[in-house]
Amino acid sequence: MKRIVKRHPATAARLLVLLLLPAAFGCQIKAKELQGSTLSQVEQAGLPPKPDDGSPAKDRVVSLKDQSAKTSYSLGLDVGRTLQKDYPGMDKEPLLQGIRDGLLASKPLLTDAELERVRTAYIIQQTTVRAKELGPQAEKTLAEGEAFLRENAKKDGVTTLPSGLQYKVLKAGDGSIPGPKSNIKAHYVVRTIDGTELESTYKSEQPAIFPATGVIPAWTEAFRIMKEGDKWELFVPSYLAYGEKGIGKAIGPFQAVIFEIELLAIH
Repeated sequence: MKRIVKRHPATAARLLVLLLLPAAFGCQIKAKELQGSTLSQVEQAGLPPKPDDGSPAKDRVVSLKDQSAKTSYSLGLDVGRTLQKDYPGMDKEPLLQGIRDGLLASKPLLTDAELERVRTAYIIQQTTVRAKELGPQAEKTLAEGEAFLRENAKKDGVTTLPSGLQYKVLKAGDGSIPGPKSNIKAHYVVRTIDGTELESTYKSEQPAIFPATGVIPAWTEAFRIMKEGDKWELFVPSYLAYGEKGIGKAIGPFQAVIFEIELLAIH
């Protein structure tokens, strides 16, 4: 089987929007504690007052006097139009405040933990909406994965991270933790939630080598805390794995996945 642990491509424009969105979400809503994998209520964070007369703020008047200024404005306009098209329900004032705080490195209105909960809540909400749009089979697959993860979280030795990623330590290593620019040498096994094995590097006796940040989101997150020599089992919701697209015939849309990873070496 062709190796299925790989990074999905993204356009430059889409990637830029995704980079900007976390700060925007953080200034729009504040998630309460998630229960299971359903979206709990959200509440607005403190927002700056809007102009009484609805007129443009003075700081929005800029001079496009050179090519750098024009390029910057063009980039901002493209991002704004993309956000308006893809996320029409966004509250513009906190959205702009979030972008402003991010660009100016200002102190965020929410803590890192609150931001993580907000992002996870939003992703879960949108995943549920999208599955409903795609029909009964997509909803069924998503629901099965959610039910599995809810029950799995109750088992001994299983840790659930704020993102929804679950892991169990099978063997503890004592090496270093990979950095964002590290390359990883690892053995892995891929299974469905019913235990069906899809791929194993142990069988081929050929460990995989890949960048620590060049894989699916669940792996990227795990490699921030795994040590060299660790062997973990990961229980992954679809939005941290292959999402609504799945990957070939092996993993369907909205399918939760189980990985066994042994971090052999860091380069």
